[in-house]
Amino acid sequence: MNRRVVDRLASDIAPDLLECLRTQVNTFVKWDLVNFFHRNPYTIDTTDGIARHIGRNARAIGDDLAALADGGILVAHNYDGLTAYSYSDDADVRNRMQRLVEASNDRLFRTQAAFQVIRAMRAAESSAALDVGTAIGHGDE
Repeated sequence: MNRRVVDRLASDIAPDLLECLRTQVNTFVKWDLVNFFHRNPYTIDTTDGIARHIGRNARAIGDDLAALADGGILVAHNYDGLTAYSYSDDADVRNRMQRLVEASNDRLFRTQAAFQVIRAMRAAESSAALDVGTAIGHGDE
């Protein structure tokens, strides 16, 4: 895609939110999870419970829940081998997520943010394909 178009699609997004979309909330599942926890900030639930609340498959959200916890947006709680997740109580994290959720009410922002998420997803897919290709290439030696 033309670099000028890419720059224009990112120009109206605050730099910290743009970075968040590119590195942390970089899938549509993560976007759904952030919205869920923002609207239900006192929830502590398992992957299965959260999946039911947001209408997704538990296997489809497990990695994204863990990634959001690794990134400090969620907190993982382990209870006798069972993991439950809650929203971070860090004020900076909550403020940034609030700004992201509120900005998502604007159609132009949603379009720009969706573009950023798709770019991040494509980059991850390309990286994974390259890793697989490299691994396969080394297996032939």
